Amino acid sequence: MKNYLVLTLIFLSSNLFAKEVSKNQEVNCINAMAMAEAAMTLRQNGVTLPTVLENNEKMLTSGKSTPKEASLMKMIVRDAYSKPKYTTEDYKQESINEFSANYYLACMEGYEAINQ
Repeated sequence: MKNYLVLTLIFLSSNLFAKEVSKNQEVNCINAMAMAEAAMTLRQNGVTLPTVLENNEKMLTSGKSTPKEASLMKMIVRDAYSKPKYTTEDYKQESINEFSANYYLACMEGYEAINQ
């Protein structure tokens, strides 16, 4: 749960909260969910943590991601790699779905909390 709070704080500290939050919030949360899905998919497919962190750094240095995106992805990757790796395809897919859905839901809850 601590990671979800950090995710919300990252969004709060960025310029993602404009006057049209309602227009952007779904897109922002879907992007966070996609990052979480990618991280957990790599985890479940056995890609090593150093490889994932190295690729994240390459994305940053090549300009394919912003520093905030890279920082968010690092946090999500650390969270994903703290979860168990499964051997059956059903369990792998379920863990990917649950992990990414949790990030989406936490993001939406963060937006709802600040909009009240």
